[in-house]
Amino acid sequence: MTYSDLKVPGSYITEGQLGISTPQMADHSTVYMVGRSTVLAAPKNICYYIESADDFFNVFGDSLSSPSVKLYFDQQPGLGFWFINVDMRTERTISIASVTPADVFTLTIDGFSLTYTALVGDTPTSVLGKLSELVNSKLNHVASVYGNKLRYLSGKTVTASATVTLGAANTATYPVALDVVDSLKLALVDNLRPGFLIAPEFYQSFGLVDRQLLANGIESLVSDNSRFWMHLMDCGLEVATSDSGGGAINLALKDISGISTPRGHVAYYFPYWVNEVNQPVPMSASVAAIALKRYRNESFIQPPAGEDYPVRGVVGQSYLVSYSAQAVLNPANINCGRMLTKQVSGGLRQVGVPVIYGARTLATDPNYRYVTTRVIMNVLENSLRDTLRNVPFRTIDGVGVQMQRITGLITNVCELMRSQGALWSATGTAEGAYRVVCDGTNNSPDMLDQGKPLAQVYVKPAPLIEFLQTIVYRVPLSFDLSSLGGSGAATTGQPEAVASPTGTPGTASTSGSK
Repeated sequence: MTYSDLKVPGSYITEGQLGISTPQMADHSTVYMVGRSTVLAAPKNICYYIESADDFFNVFGDSLSSPSVKLYFDQQPGLGFWFINVDMRTERTISIASVTPADVFTLTIDGFSLTYTALVGDTPTSVLGKLSELVNSKLNHVASVYGNKLRYLSGKTVTASATVTLGAANTATYPVALDVVDSLKLALVDNLRPGFLIAPEFYQSFGLVDRQLLANGIESLVSDNSRFWMHLMDCGLEVATSDSGGGAINLALKDISGISTPRGHVAYYFPYWVNEVNQPVPMSASVAAIALKRYRNESFIQPPAGEDYPVRGVVGQSYLVSYSAQAVLNPANINCGRMLTKQVSGGLRQVGVPVIYGARTLATDPNYRYVTTRVIMNVLENSLRDTLRNVPFRTIDGVGVQMQRITGLITNVCELMRSQGALWSATGTAEGAYRVVCDGTNNSPDMLDQGKPLAQVYVKPAPLIEFLQTIVYRVPLSFDLSSLGGSGAATTGQPEAVASPTGTPGTASTSGSK
């Protein structure tokens, strides 16, 4: 209705569209797999949707990623994933013969020049290091320096000053960690749906140094403020196939020693599954697929683990994880696959059921110990970002209306999360589950004058059951069971508490009498 529509004097009411918008939950049911195809015509450095194992073979051929692709679809045949094919780089050695103070060293890559001027005390090695830092920080996803080799996308033009020697241009035979990260930076454009990023082929192919470089490079991508994803990291092949238990455990611990993920954006899995044709296959594809299956059947607040979701398409493990081995690995935040016995119909027991039996991240902050916590926070943060997109470029009024609107938008998202069980409250109320602060208490006039209001959101993600301790008491026949509380704990004369287990997750049973 416009003023031209009004013909008779009076009061008129219309309904606008600028009220509190309905919050939308971000989805976390997307998988991105990065690998390498030998098919020259296959798409490179983009996200390409794969609908089936046959679809993957038709586009990318028989890749080293093929066993993981099949393992994924064995768990989740109805839902595909996005594949990122790493483009092979042109490789050239780069060297510096001598250094004199004030010498200028320049690399020009596709018209972009990087220059370092030598200082007193510089050596050829230190100058090469400085040039490497410049290339790796300024030209990521176009070029990188790995060791003493310059690697760059084919078709780029590279020149150097007379002080820098470039070797002949050759096509590299296989990607290194920086190549994979560079291709991901090209492929993972803004506004992709959040989810899981996996790289099973490369963790299987790379040595320890490249595995750690890759994990840290991917961590920086999935933890970026524009993303908030989760990376499922596989152990190395030599870790998964170690002949001795102590050797496998020590290698796994060494694998994760160089990984930094403060808020748990990386989870690590050990060992490999063995598929039906006796190939060792990294676990990450099965974990990602079971995550999506469980989200579809239940909720994103449930972990991709547990006996209710056995892994299909595998017959064994590259290293058989025992209870005692997992008692060492689980406290170190290493998630294990297990071959467990399982009760089935008729009272029989099925031997060797493959199960993902861990749900921890490699977080240095214990508040982000579990995969479920990281996913809940990913969903919350991506939901808030989507809901608050239309807040920038609005005027901040002097009476707090805009602040109240921001608070309302955030509260709606948090309440939606709480209603789905993602946020925990001892009282069952919103006040115990989250709190939003966006007012004069945390926004100074200077902050508002700079156009930078602050909204602080405090939440309690739903906790995860990792250990269930059941204590069974044998009591005398004369014992009055009515003296026990409703939970089964004696109100008086309760036996001493048994320490909570710290080793393998699962069910602990302790018996005793008083």
